[in-house]
Amino acid sequence: MFNRDQLQQLYRYSYTLCSDKDDSFDLLQSALERLLSHDRNRTYSLSYCRATIRHLFIDQCRKKAIVDFLPLDEDMPADINEGTLEDLVIQQKMLEEIWPLFDATDREILYLWAVLGHTAQEIAEEVGSARGTILSRIHRIRQKVTPTARTKSTEGLT
Repeated sequence: MFNRDQLQQLYRYSYTLCSDKDDSFDLLQSALERLLSHDRNRTYSLSYCRATIRHLFIDQCRKKAIVDFLPLDEDMPADINEGTLEDLVIQQKMLEEIWPLFDATDREILYLWAVLGHTAQEIAEEVGSARGTILSRIHRIRQKVTPTARTKSTEGLT
């Protein structure tokens, strides 16, 4: 059904949502079980599998009552500079510092946008959200990743 690279990509997506190794394996296994139980002979696209993983993750969050998907105001202006995040090389230490700043929705959008290279419109279609919401989220992700924004947010803590 899936080759090794596709399974690895689906695992990375699961990890993006869960942010835990064991939970990611469980989520991926549950999604694959669900897909295989419907029709073993059918081939599923990676996008469809990611949607299944996302839906299972949301269901798990609802059961645990820890949903961290916050609604965004659709009329909120977004200042998007297409070159900032792509040019920024995130080193492992920096990633460890900023990863806890992201909620599951931000991690999902970051994965689809920065890792898979989807456009804001493609992400919006995949996650079932408005393009403006995705652009606002990307803007907020960029603000969290930019070193000056992180420095300003930590200055108030000292």
